[in-house]
Amino acid sequence: MKDKINIKSYLKLVIGLFLLSALACSTSDNQLSISKLYNDNMVIQRNQPIRIWGKADEGARVKVQFNNGEYETTAVKGRWLVELPEMRAGGPYEMSINSGGNSIAIKNILIGDIWVCSGQSNMEWTVKDTKNAVIELSKANDTLIRHFKVPRSGSDKPSSELLGGHWEVCDTSSTADFTAVGYYFTKNLRKEVDIPIGLINSSWGGSRIESWINPELLNSEFRSKEEQIAIDSADTRFGNNLKNVKKSFPQVSNKDAGIFNDEIIWSDPDLDTKDWDEIIVPSVWENAGFHGLDGVGWYRAEFDLTEEEVHETIEIGLGKIDDCDRSFVNGIEIGGYCDWESPRIYKVDPKILKVGKNNITVRVEDGGGGGGIAGEEAMLYIKTSKQTISLAGKWKFRVGAIVNMSFAGMYNKMVHPLTKFPIKGVLWYQGESNANTIDEASEYEHLFTELINNWRYQWHQGDFPFIFVQLASFGDTGVTPNNWAILRDSQSKALKLKNVGQAIAIDLGEEHDIHPKNKQDVGLRLSLAAQKIAYGQNILFSGPIYKSRTVQGNKIIVEFSNIGSGLIAKNSKDNQLNEFEIARGDNVFLPAKTVIKGNSVVVWNDIIKKPKYVRYAWSDYPGTVNFYNKEGLPASPFKTN
Repeated sequence: MKDKINIKSYLKLVIGLFLLSALACSTSDNQLSISKLYNDNMVIQRNQPIRIWGKADEGARVKVQFNNGEYETTAVKGRWLVELPEMRAGGPYEMSINSGGNSIAIKNILIGDIWVCSGQSNMEWTVKDTKNAVIELSKANDTLIRHFKVPRSGSDKPSSELLGGHWEVCDTSSTADFTAVGYYFTKNLRKEVDIPIGLINSSWGGSRIESWINPELLNSEFRSKEEQIAIDSADTRFGNNLKNVKKSFPQVSNKDAGIFNDEIIWSDPDLDTKDWDEIIVPSVWENAGFHGLDGVGWYRAEFDLTEEEVHETIEIGLGKIDDCDRSFVNGIEIGGYCDWESPRIYKVDPKILKVGKNNITVRVEDGGGGGGIAGEEAMLYIKTSKQTISLAGKWKFRVGAIVNMSFAGMYNKMVHPLTKFPIKGVLWYQGESNANTIDEASEYEHLFTELINNWRYQWHQGDFPFIFVQLASFGDTGVTPNNWAILRDSQSKALKLKNVGQAIAIDLGEEHDIHPKNKQDVGLRLSLAAQKIAYGQNILFSGPIYKSRTVQGNKIIVEFSNIGSGLIAKNSKDNQLNEFEIARGDNVFLPAKTVIKGNSVVVWNDIIKKPKYVRYAWSDYPGTVNFYNKEGLPASPFKTN
């Protein structure tokens, strides 16, 4: 006879199991997250209130434990924020965040100074691609330097969260992918300021300044005439480019058609590509008729392997890809990164390969200028132990998305989410993409001032230091209309704002390379400006800056500030300064003779009896500039009219 069931005990068991199940469900369903800026190895800004935020269930209590303190708050509308008191530099610390049964732990936190590094390709340029990179990386071992790369992304509306990102500690491996300008800035600054430094690298190659300004501000009825001109010209340019691309791809939009619900659908080796175009590889897509295409292009090709070859690791060369790639073989991702200079060479595991036809798909993302699979034909190949197969020739091609780089919402997704995170200051290197015409270069003055003022307003930290790189020399010597010279002048006019500094780079450019490899001196000069503006050190931080001029007979006497120990004609046997020009009232400039006298430069040309104007280094690529102070800092280009 079976034992009788104890009803009371049974009910207790059922209720107990129900409660355990409910508790388990409740615990698993509880939402607790933290801003993506908060993860292992991070740096928090010293001497500023510390804000920590994230998501949790409505009404949930959230507890933060950090540096011997406990802080609590309640989630409202699914979001929570805790503000901790300001703290001095130090660490490493650990942080724990708890809500209900969920917890988050963050390790190896330092408190120091945060510098936001923003702009276009010359700020995005990595340490591994700079001058003497191997030597530099062998010495990169300062664990008090940390780097956070904000992923490229955009949004139509201000976003409260970044797409992703994580903090990296400076070492011989990780530093290769740091922003070079930011790293060399920090490397030099750390010699003078012994505190941890965190770099937040929010940059995008090819981006225009409009992309980084709060769209609400640009769309405001109070925008200036110059801003309206910039918006109108950019909209017209984008509209024309979009019409051109839609001739071949009528369905194209700003959303990548090759990705659906986060799934890479155009990497499918069985994808039907009958309606795709053909494109010659290597070549930038602008040369294939897609003028003004900024966005995403997809490439597909096939290659054959034998029974023997599919059992070995093969090598694929995909040329130089401008700017970023995600590369696939038979639908499996084999690599990808952003770097328009380095040839893509990937190893492919034999597990991916198959006998006969194999598919290659390359997703290329370009932010401005030339885009696509470029380089030399020899850079495109399949290499096995038996043969090398050329991949140069016709590929299938389709545009996945076209992006208006002028108004891509980079501010909304790459800057706005940072504004709750206290910082020390901003480093800025941008302007190349806004120097296409004289009007653009002139309008930059107003847009740049707007950006600086707006960022300061959004961060609510007052007039924090904002230090920029004046564009380096690039392009043809002496060619008018000198758009880059005008843009440099527009940049320098921001110096009228409080706590704004510039690093002069006119002597660091390369005539035929828009990305000069010497980022070491750029970083050094930025660090000098920071020492003066951000850290209050009494140092000379800039080369000579034009102050005033006086006409005396057939000569003009030009006065300068930031002369330091004196003015020099660097490496000149006859003490002559190069790149000085003089003009009458007709603005026809002729090469000038010069003499340095104390804190001034005397300028003349024997042909001109009644001079009126002087200019220095006033061209896109002024050639050999040699006007410096004795401390070795170059003079800034200028034009007196």
